[in-house]
Parts: sequence; structure tokens; C-alpha cells
Amino acid sequence: MINKLNNKNNDTANIVFAVFQKSYAIEAKLIGAHNFPPLARNIKGIKKSETTFYGYSENECLAAVIEVDTNNEYLDICSLTVDPSHFKKGIASKLISYVLAMDDFSHAIVETAVANTPAINLYKKHGFVEFKRWTPSHGIEKAGYVGRNLNQYFKIGNLQMDSASIIAWSVLFGGIGMATLLTGEEKAVVPLCIGLSLLVFPYFMTSVSMLLIVGAILVAIPYFIKI
Repeated sequence: MINKLNNKNNDTANIVFAVFQKSYAIEAKLIGAHNFPPLARNIKGIKKSETTFYGYSENECLAAVIEVDTNNEYLDICSLTVDPSHFKKGIASKLISYVLAMDDFSHAIVETAVANTPAINLYKKHGFVEFKRWTPSHGIEKAGYVGRNLNQYFKIGNLQMDSASIIAWSVLFGGIGMATLLTGEEKAVVPLCIGLSLLVFPYFMTSVSMLLIVGAILVAIPYFIKI
């Protein structure tokens, strides 16, 4: 279960600190870092942080924490830590998916050590791509990755799909309208009106469903009204 954590609360901050220490100790060993800055983070710093913390709990125990900064137009994933006793359960992936589904940003960024292959592979799995590399004063080479908001992605994808569908159906109904005009009996009112309507109405439709409903009705009218 994923819940927002109150890092200002002393007990919560202590639990988050414990997860940080266990997880960062493993990461420091993994990348071969003797001086790993995240391990220097203390409870006081966690309580003072203005970032947002989300925790994944299992059997009422905090198994993992993701920390994000949402004060900009993008989402900054500041930290992602998993208690070693909960490794290889897909928890980190669930937390990433959770924050990427938020509505308040267009894209997300995250940074990690270049030597942290498991973390890099995890972010790439979620669509993140590298956009920069640098070496801070502590000497650990880092890489920055950028990803996109899942909700924004699907909204844009659906919008593009709807636009393409509307164009295709508009061409079809326009063709039927032209055929109705050309093949309708001379001085017949209904074929003339339907033909013109089929040519024009698609321009006023904003959704595929409405276009199909109105188009189907217009096409059917000449079969029932003979004027």
C-alpha cells in the first residue's frame, strides 16, 4: 500500500531515516563509494525537507520510500530507497509508476550514479532517457534522466488517435455526401440536403463517437424518406 508520509512527524522521520541508512549502505557498496553523501542525511534534515514523501508499506512496516519535489512544472524524483529485506519485490517500480501517474507535471527528472546499473535499468524500464552526465565535487559520476507523465502521455496519445479517426471518417462521409449529390434524382430534396449535410457536418464534430452517430443517421435518412 502506498501512502503519503508526514516527514515533519518525528516518528515518521525516524522510520524514513532507518530505510535510508539501510538502502544507501547497499548502494554505496554497489557503486564502490567510500564517501556517499546520502548516508550523511540525518533525521533533522528529513524533518526540515519541503519535499514530498510517499511510502510503500507491507504488513504495517515501511518497506520503501520515494521522495519527490513538485514545486516546479516538472517532477523531481529526489530519492528512491528500498529496505534491503524487501529487495526484488517490484516495490521500487510500483512507487515510480505511482508518482509518474500524477497530473501536476509534464515530465519527470531523476539523477543517479553512473555505476548504479540496477537503478538505471529500472528508470529506463519506465521510459526515462539519459540527458546529461557530470561529476560533482564528491567525485561520484552521475547521470540525469528524464521521463514523462503517464497521464499526459495517454491523453496526448488519445488526442492524436481521435484526430486521425475524425479525419478518416470525415473523408468517408464526405465521399458518401458527394456520391449522394451526384446520384440523387433530379429535383429530389432529400438527397440534395443529405449530400450537403454529409459534406459539411464533419467540420463541426469534436469527437469520433458523435461524428459516427450523426453520420449514420444522415446516411440512413434517404432510405426512409423519399422526397
